[in-house]
Amino acid sequence: MTAKLSKSSSTKKSWTSIQSIIIILLISLIFGYMAYDSIIYRPKVNVEIKKLRGKYEELHTYMNIKFPEIDSTLKAHTIDLKKQAEQLDSLNKEINTK
Repeated sequence: MTAKLSKSSSTKKSWTSIQSIIIILLISLIFGYMAYDSIIYRPKVNVEIKKLRGKYEELHTYMNIKFPEIDSTLKAHTIDLKKQAEQLDSLNKEINTK
């Protein structure tokens, strides 16, 4: 009987020791933060992600429209530059022959 009594009192002492209280407090804080994160913070993040996805989709459609325009403009400028290079070459030839 005394062995049981001393064992239960040592078990009770181990639960009320400062180390066990600190560990219990830390575990409680971790679970509290997890609850806060899942209940309050994560829905706000999800809303921001949805807004960002909407902006991405808008940018994607805008770029799908603009890329062909930019490409055609660059091709036109390339053709113009080639013509100007040919004109410069012919002008240089004329100057060198005179």
